[in-house]
Amino acid sequence: MALQLFFAPITGTGTDTDPRVVKYATAAPVIVGNWGMMDFGVEPWCIVGLDNTLNPTLAAQPDVVAIPVNLDGNVTAGEITKLTVLGTTAKIPMSWVTLQMTRRQVLRRICGIFAFAQRVAGLFGVSPFAGGITLATTWSQLTGPQQTVLLQVAQDLGYDTSGATGATTIGTILTNFGVQFGQKQLVVGGMTI
Repeated sequence: MALQLFFAPITGTGTDTDPRVVKYATAAPVIVGNWGMMDFGVEPWCIVGLDNTLNPTLAAQPDVVAIPVNLDGNVTAGEITKLTVLGTTAKIPMSWVTLQMTRRQVLRRICGIFAFAQRVAGLFGVSPFAGGITLATTWSQLTGPQQTVLLQVAQDLGYDTSGATGATTIGTILTNFGVQFGQKQLVVGGMTI
């Protein structure tokens, strides 16, 4: 078995009759075998881990980004380009990724951002981007209730929120939360990140 991680879209509304699953696990499935995912809260994206020998065509899907199996190797310029395109589409800040970082370091920060979005969804049933918030939205542009939601969730997770001020963008704030997630290990689809 050769486990690999992918960024992939999610379909479904999250009900019993329409569960949220990796897009390619449903009609005309590309994904076969066991898989596990970490979602981006209510956003339609996830990191999915699975046996890539059973799923040779997943990486070829136009909206999927395959993460090389060697997580301890440094990201390449081509991978940074793919991640930047994905980030723009999926609302994941990626401007902080550098050639000096390993894939594992990048994934852990992204998982920190995903954990934050999951907590927002779990406590409030919304996305951190509810109400038209974008990565470029500044802290001062948020309403009081929007600020309260983001601060409460960040503080629940033990994140330092002192950088959430004035002209700081949501993208920068989420990046900071990803950094604070730090070196926490987690398992997605059988792979330890």
